Amino acid sequence: MNNLFVGDASKFAHGGTFAITSLNGMQRINVADAGNSFVSTLSYEDKQFLANMKNSRFRPRVGDDASNQALFFNRALEFLTAKAYEVEYEILPFRNTFDVINEGGPGIKEIVSEVYDYFAKAQQINMAGKDIPMVAGGGKEIRYPVVGWAIGASWTLQELQSFVVAQRNGRGRYSPQQIRQQAAIRGLEEALNDQVFFGTPETNIYGAINHPLVPNGPVAVGASGKTTWQDKTADEILADINGLADMIWSHSKMRERPNKLLVSPRCWSLLKNRRVGVAGSTWCSILTYIVQNSQYFQSEDDIVPINELAGAGYDGTDKMVAYVKNPDKVCVEIPQEAESMPVQQNLFSYIMLWYAYSAGTVLRYPRSMGYAEGL
Repeated sequence: MNNLFVGDASKFAHGGTFAITSLNGMQRINVADAGNSFVSTLSYEDKQFLANMKNSRFRPRVGDDASNQALFFNRALEFLTAKAYEVEYEILPFRNTFDVINEGGPGIKEIVSEVYDYFAKAQQINMAGKDIPMVAGGGKEIRYPVVGWAIGASWTLQELQSFVVAQRNGRGRYSPQQIRQQAAIRGLEEALNDQVFFGTPETNIYGAINHPLVPNGPVAVGASGKTTWQDKTADEILADINGLADMIWSHSKMRERPNKLLVSPRCWSLLKNRRVGVAGSTWCSILTYIVQNSQYFQSEDDIVPINELAGAGYDGTDKMVAYVKNPDKVCVEIPQEAESMPVQQNLFSYIMLWYAYSAGTVLRYPRSMGYAEGL
């Protein structure tokens, strides 16, 4: 092709502006003539630049500022996805694992439970009836300290102004207030979760997996000479689980029948994937076998994996917890859920505070729970 259509060759050659016309209104000229006319108007520096570009076959040479010569800028080649993604954090299990009770309200210092006990047993007497036994009994109070938690968030006027600009450019997804408020609420929930499972030793509050009144012991050694589940057979794992549940049932004189089992994620995966042989030469997972045959755990939802039990046993081994899921046996007392204070302004900054009150795990019947470690 050696011809070119232009609107006004003379204006184009001298760098002037010209109106774009239709093809029928254009003038047909020879490409070589137009090129000579255009080059004749260039300065010496422009001619040198074109010569260098020609010699390098339009590749920028070392030392050239190629970024200023790009036809499209990187920003123009970006694509902003329609959906914004957030970092996924660990699931906090305490609200799904135990019953949460919100009684008392803010300002209280202790949760008090009244426990009544008695002893009464008749015995044989002589004819005079002077040795008749008297009933002994009474009540006592068990106190659970309430701990206050607080967290704050701040943002500046400049951040708010920047958010407005980002919105105008189609990139403002979350405001500073939204991001910091979500972070503050998450921070409070993490503190409450740790209190529920581990307690707060500095305030003599114990957690659901380290309470000193709960029976605790190692699981039996398997045929491999080890206690860990990855080194045990399916039958040995079943014996560990049934042994813990039976211990709670028998030690409580058959009053407490556990219906929940907490295990580490690694142990839960073993239960889900390791097979056990059953009658009729069929196979199923240990988890399925437990659900179909256990007198304690009736569904897969009754066996729950939680991260807090990983490494919670002796020598870094895992731990499992069986208990009766009943708010009268064990629960989480949170008199005041997370509550926010009004936003406060300090010069060019804004501050917002949140607080909560919690007594953590309240274990009213320690024999309704049991621990086993060494998994």
